[in-house]
Amino acid sequence: MDPKTRGAWLVHHSQKLQQVNGPQEFNNIYAAGKAGTLLSALSSNEQTSLAQKQVEALAKAAHVNVMFELPKLLDLLSSKKLVEVSKNGGVEVLGVTTETVLQHTDDIFEGLGPSAAEHASLRFSEKVSEAPRCHKETQVYLSDKCKLTSQQTATLIENAEQIGFVDFESLGSGEKVYFNGNLFRRDSLSKTQAVLSSLKPEERQHLLDVEATLKQSGCLSLPEVEKMLGKELFEKLNAISMFDVSVVNNDRENIAFVTRPAAFSKFGNPLVEDALDLAKAFVSSLTYGMTRSHYARGQITMIEKLMKKLINGYSVGPVEAIGQDYRALELKRVVDVTPNPDTRKGGFFMRLLKREVGEIALRVIKDGDASDVSLLTLPGATVTGYVAPEPNRERVRRKQQVSSKKATRDIVMTLRTGGSI
Repeated sequence: MDPKTRGAWLVHHSQKLQQVNGPQEFNNIYAAGKAGTLLSALSSNEQTSLAQKQVEALAKAAHVNVMFELPKLLDLLSSKKLVEVSKNGGVEVLGVTTETVLQHTDDIFEGLGPSAAEHASLRFSEKVSEAPRCHKETQVYLSDKCKLTSQQTATLIENAEQIGFVDFESLGSGEKVYFNGNLFRRDSLSKTQAVLSSLKPEERQHLLDVEATLKQSGCLSLPEVEKMLGKELFEKLNAISMFDVSVVNNDRENIAFVTRPAAFSKFGNPLVEDALDLAKAFVSSLTYGMTRSHYARGQITMIEKLMKKLINGYSVGPVEAIGQDYRALELKRVVDVTPNPDTRKGGFFMRLLKREVGEIALRVIKDGDASDVSLLTLPGATVTGYVAPEPNRERVRRKQQVSSKKATRDIVMTLRTGGSI
């Protein structure tokens, strides 16, 4: 694996470890992944100065414990000369892109002296993102390629299952098949064809219709997709990550949007390009602005022109909606929102802090021809939060009924064709 891909898996694994009381043998993964997440939260494409209160607010939004974790993580980033902490608690942050954040994450990880098991856990996840792997294949791979003993291999596989580094389905007779939420980010055409071959003719047609509609529009609301597929078939396909479901939320409603994982592969390896879910958050927030915001408060009607202006370094505004609809992106340092200096006119201005995120979001929307979406005029509400696709997929898998889990397992096994290690 190249450093960027390892960095992406480090962020992925640290997010999984944050949800459990993880074994101590993954402490270096946790520290490096959290450091990378914090660096992304603090940084933009240009060198930036942040006050202590801003640093603490952004750290909280990135789920970093301000009291115990933040000082240690800043020390790690400072040791790599990525940030400089002032005496008053402020931070000077080096200008970085998402890609270089991941490279720095890997560099931090290697500097911590990781164990063979930690390296193996990253390679394990990378392998099962290419194609599902059976338990026996996995044992051989980890033992031979990662130089682990039989006991180390057994312990790593057990930990990976419990923590959620990988997903698995039981096949009976003690055999299991492993996969994860990145299956459809690469080589999606052949994998989609394999899934289609496993479905009933009616289900197959419904899936083809959804794929065609998503290719045309870029992003659809979850109710639209569930109506086209049926809820049961959607949950079965979402459980194997055939779709990305992102949620933007506020005090009034939670709105879920569906995108194709392959839509984020235009710039290379989609695992790397959107490891921090920044482009998905941007696309979802923009779609919200196009479909849920009333014209009077700043409904988006010319998305490509707006995005190109942002990417070229200009501010957009002033409108009231900017001050409300992009708060989740503010917390991820994707955009900077400022009040209009002319208080008589009011409204807010917005500028893009992470150019590469805007470029990916524009490509997804442009290729999907989302600028031609029939815009609704429903009242808007403040977007205060964003939930990424992986937590949504985990929730779907946890609540699957036995019959639905069997269907998911059958699809996973279909995907195994040609999947030798």
